[in-house]
Amino acid sequence: MIMIENKHQHFMLQALIESRKARSLSSPNPNVGALLVKNNRIISRGHTQIPGKDHAEIAALKKAPYNLKGVSLYVTMEPCSHYGKTPPCTDMIIKRGVKKVIIGIKDPHKLVHGKGVLQLRQNNISVITDVLKDKINQELQWYLKYTIKKTPYVTLKSGISLDGCTTDYQQSSRWITSVNARMLSQTLRLENDGIIAGIKTIMKDNPFLTYRGKKRKQLFYRIVLDTNFSIQKNATVLKNSEGHKTIIAISRQCPNMLKIQEFKKRNIDIILCKTRNDLIDLKDLLIQLGNRGIAKLIVEGGSTVNYSFLKYDLADKLQLSIAPILLGGVESKGLIQGKGFPLQMHKKVQNGKFYNHLSDNFIFEGYLHHYVYRNH
Repeated sequence: MIMIENKHQHFMLQALIESRKARSLSSPNPNVGALLVKNNRIISRGHTQIPGKDHAEIAALKKAPYNLKGVSLYVTMEPCSHYGKTPPCTDMIIKRGVKKVIIGIKDPHKLVHGKGVLQLRQNNISVITDVLKDKINQELQWYLKYTIKKTPYVTLKSGISLDGCTTDYQQSSRWITSVNARMLSQTLRLENDGIIAGIKTIMKDNPFLTYRGKKRKQLFYRIVLDTNFSIQKNATVLKNSEGHKTIIAISRQCPNMLKIQEFKKRNIDIILCKTRNDLIDLKDLLIQLGNRGIAKLIVEGGSTVNYSFLKYDLADKLQLSIAPILLGGVESKGLIQGKGFPLQMHKKVQNGKFYNHLSDNFIFEGYLHHYVYRNH
């Protein structure tokens, strides 16, 4: 016989797996998974849809038989109890007669936290919380950060050689990693709201910065750091691409109002930012992007941009594709340029893991911050 605790963990793990289907859909809402279980059998599944559409609980309830006597609801995050773009999930749970709800973690959002649990209990529904909470916290690091700090979760992503180089000494290494690794990069783009690159990368490589894969249901943002607004008007990143939006971050002191107006007419957004050491103040930029509902971003901006995000403690996660090649030389560029960090002020990467599920490249993932909502 399955122990009750193990049973709850088993079904919550299935709900967590279901939640991952919403990674490319839900932002800035959390990607949540829900299951309805009767007699130790899953009778319905659901995950968060795009903002304004069904939350995970509602998606699961709509697929279930109407008679839910003896049914338990497993959901990775606390059901909402307020009106937003959708009605409260708790109302539907109560209406459908669910009598037991098992929750992974409470929602840190001030409109929800604890209120959903309270409403369910006030309606004679048994509620269990904190099931598999560590794994769910890890899955929802981006949402915890966005909710707590109101700024996007930032993943530094790069392709490097085995000795840490991003280009060779001729500065001509457009692709270091393999085709398989680049396909994995598209998965990362699918699961994020956009990408940030510096103007040097734009001028050198003239990239599209687009997402290329199965169709996204939300906009993908291409964000260029361009303090002096020096981008060429015919740059590839400025070309219209279905499902994409380009944003240029420039200095507030930029005098070229005619160019700004011209770009706006082309449906290109301009964000005026504070500057810091004659470069875009990245903290100010992230605040402005967060205010626009942009919750998770990849940085593929080159070694100088990487240094800036690390220097000002603005990066949350590191993902590296590592090719089994050596480039060497003092003139090859490394992952991080700038002055560097003294040993006693190093940037510690936590919970780092190497994956070699690609036959020709390694993948490294590690974390620079860990977010936990502690107001229980």
